[in-house]
Amino acid sequence: MPLPVLLAVLLAAPLERPFAPDLRAFNGVDYLAAPEVMRDLGLGWARESFPCDWNAVEPEPDRWDFAKMDARVAEAHAQGVEVLPMLGYTARWAAGELGGFGPARDVADWEDYVAHVVARYSRPPYNLRWFQVWNEPTWAPMDFWKATGPEWIDEVYLPAARIIRRYGCRVVFGGWAGVDAGHLNDALDWHDAWRFTDIIDVHYCGIGIWQSAWDRYLKDGRCLGVWQTEIGFHPFPEYIANLYPRALYWALTHGWSDDPDRYKLFWFASWGAGPDGPKCLTLPGGNGNVLTEHGKRMRALTQVLGDGQLRAFDDYTTDPPLPPTLDEEQPTAVGFRVGRRLVIALIVDAETLKAHPVVTVTVPKVVGQARLVTSAGVSREQASERTGAGLVCRVPMGELDSGVARSWGREWRVAVGYLVLE
Repeated sequence: MPLPVLLAVLLAAPLERPFAPDLRAFNGVDYLAAPEVMRDLGLGWARESFPCDWNAVEPEPDRWDFAKMDARVAEAHAQGVEVLPMLGYTARWAAGELGGFGPARDVADWEDYVAHVVARYSRPPYNLRWFQVWNEPTWAPMDFWKATGPEWIDEVYLPAARIIRRYGCRVVFGGWAGVDAGHLNDALDWHDAWRFTDIIDVHYCGIGIWQSAWDRYLKDGRCLGVWQTEIGFHPFPEYIANLYPRALYWALTHGWSDDPDRYKLFWFASWGAGPDGPKCLTLPGGNGNVLTEHGKRMRALTQVLGDGQLRAFDDYTTDPPLPPTLDEEQPTAVGFRVGRRLVIALIVDAETLKAHPVVTVTVPKVVGQARLVTSAGVSREQASERTGAGLVCRVPMGELDSGVARSWGREWRVAVGYLVLE
């Protein structure tokens, strides 16, 4: 077997190294932020589009300019952050009648661009392993794809995926737009595109889509995992506190430890200004970056879950019962072990708060101090007592501020608290 082919096969083999799930492996953002933001918010990945856009790296046929992308990857790696490049859109000089959001006139030009990018960034000093093909394709013409879904699969996705695999790298499927989630399976099944897909990637979908992807493509090993490389970008402050603990717990109970890259969420975006600024994680300030309400909740999540190996923890009860669920409009409790610390995220809606302003949590076989951390990161002492049943904490959820949790479906108000035992 020729050496380049052998190396590609070895690189494409499943990861064998031991992996201890942690928040930074799960947590990403669109566009690299300042080092202190990436660190304090537990962000281990940055998705980048513009530095490797076809127009940017090949503004004219066979004239290549990788300076911006080289610098961005080097900057990320200096922070210990991994980069996900997005391949697209069609360069002006190569575009057909549909322009940059349609296929190239000659698929060979598209393949040449993909090969140049993947060849460069899959080898030292960059060593990138993951490449996303396009952004928000759709089955029918829409914002970022003006042709049909089958044309995207045949003329963009499959040609790129074959090249990515040829270099021993892994393929991230397109960031399928949530407004067209009903056609996701149609796209993956078209000409068996799932066979060339490592990660099923969606944007702005309810997290319940992870379960349907697991049932159809993951549990039998057809695909490796599912990501959302754009999520959020709305003003509803409790969204992170409501969604991320559910997703983390689900990931820990659905094979995440088999591969560090099986599940990820990427917030859109790391920074912003003007009317859209509050939808991001940070705003520009006089002395650096100022956290938005979303940023404060990401920081709080990192403070309680971000400094050690994550494992699911289920040895506790709640009154009223709050079973784990991915359903974003149902109250829930999900538990984690973070090193020696136990964290139980309590998420309750207005109806539950009215009937049960105090949630009783009983944890057998635990001795330690208890505290309650709000969704925004305010820590307070939490009274507890030892009984024959274990450590009992009566958590005053009714005293926590509630807020709107999500932007699709009905408006839903939740109060979120992290019961921390250590």
